[in-house]
Amino acid sequence: MLLFCFLVYSGSIIDFITILLTNENINNQFGIVGVLNWGLIWPGAVFFVYFNSEILIPEKKKIKRIVVSSAIITVFLIEVFMFLGGLTNSANVMQPNDAFIFIYPENSGDDLIDANLNFTSPATIIAVSFGFVVMGYCEIGYLYKSIKSKGVVRKKFLLLSLAIILYIPGLTIDGLIYFEEVSIFTSIYGKITVLGCSLLWYFGLREEAAEPKKVRIPKETKVEGELFRLYERPSQVTEEEVSISKEKKICLVCKGKVLGYNVFICPSCEAFYCQTCVRALEDKENACWVCNFAFNESKPSKPQMIEAERIEIEKGEDLGKRS
Repeated sequence: MLLFCFLVYSGSIIDFITILLTNENINNQFGIVGVLNWGLIWPGAVFFVYFNSEILIPEKKKIKRIVVSSAIITVFLIEVFMFLGGLTNSANVMQPNDAFIFIYPENSGDDLIDANLNFTSPATIIAVSFGFVVMGYCEIGYLYKSIKSKGVVRKKFLLLSLAIILYIPGLTIDGLIYFEEVSIFTSIYGKITVLGCSLLWYFGLREEAAEPKKVRIPKETKVEGELFRLYERPSQVTEEEVSISKEKKICLVCKGKVLGYNVFICPSCEAFYCQTCVRALEDKENACWVCNFAFNESKPSKPQMIEAERIEIEKGEDLGKRS
């Protein structure tokens, strides 16, 4: 779908290259600029219908085949009428069945040939009708899906529906830009609206966990105002805590987010610390909680024993004294 969209201005690109090479516009006797600019949109619309049908009715294969087949037949008719309508164009003289309205520069090569749809031609009537039907199908479908869904899935469908709702008037304004009635403000509004829909599509389709897993990490520190208080080394630093610290980029001690210059990564075990906790640990024991790596080599390292080790040592000392 995007490939066909990128080819929308093929006619104008060829006209531009022709001007660079010959200083004159392309010979547009058969409406080639209009056929290439507008004719490549509709094959992309078939993929658009297929793509949205996969989202809206993924399990209903028969209905999907009917919808996509109808789109293919309609697009085939559009292309036939558009091609024949392009062939009937004769310079600046409009014919009833002309598919396009061409605006030529006063002097050949001074500007590009502008090709707009002729809203009285069969090609345009079918194309515009098809476009509104497809957009309505997606808009109503997304709204229905959002009502039936919950949580993040509901939000996704609402974003997609909003994108369609904004896209239709924006695209209509952008398509009518060659009329004198359309002001510069309206033209800019139409283009911004169309471009803004890309963001809504992106956030609507971006992968996101339906129910983010919340892992509760016990805090070993507390902050009161600007006073930082560090508790003793916990009785056990689990592998899960270390993994979460690395994955989420949070300090192993205070569990706060570490960013930019505030981060310290242990050279030995790659555990994450914030600079505040590292400075506090330097004065306290000067050792990593995971691997006992010395934070500051110029200071003595005195890893604090955890409670279980202390009890075992005390028991050993008591037995030694009794013996």
